[in-house]
Amino acid sequence: MEKINVYNLIVLDESGSMDSIRNSAISGCNETIQSIRATQNKYREEQNHFLSLVSFNSDESNKMIFDKVPIEEVREVAAMDYRPNACTPLYDAIGISASYLHDTMPKDVECIAMVTVITDGYENASEKYDGRRLKSLVAELESLGWKFSYIGANQDVIQESQKIGISRSFSFMASEKGVKRAFNSASVYLEECAEECACERRMKR
Repeated sequence: MEKINVYNLIVLDESGSMDSIRNSAISGCNETIQSIRATQNKYREEQNHFLSLVSFNSDESNKMIFDKVPIEEVREVAAMDYRPNACTPLYDAIGISASYLHDTMPKDVECIAMVTVITDGYENASEKYDGRRLKSLVAELESLGWKFSYIGANQDVIQESQKIGISRSFSFMASEKGVKRAFNSASVYLEECAEECACERRMKR
């Protein structure tokens, strides 16, 4: 059986409210990168893992830090990559980055995408996507086998994630320990998805 390409997309809030936990967010990203590398090693014969990391705020919408980079080639996230500022165009960030990934994934290879959203605040600055349009996009991508997870702070996480059609959600405290737990939840989720994908493909053999 040919390998499947696994695209890990992390959509990370870079709005001003994240500044107090900036260092923790950078460390969390790097720990998640290590976790994905470990998952790649575990399923080396079955999966090729790639990372897309997008940060966002209203001054610099959808900053692509990594764009479908093979996980073995991903460098650490540095302080210069992540400078929180401005407002939170959350819906645009999710919609634009997910649509871009869908449009640029190879069509001649079996692929799966796993999207993790990490934010410490409410949507307040989107221009292209509203809740209804984003929910429709999420449903469309889930019908193709995509998986979504929403990790949020300072909000009713279940309510906010359900507004955009994401059923799997986690909450975290906007603190150093809270951010560490948030990224740990992201790592566990991505590993679980990779394991589920491997099991499903083995059953089809």
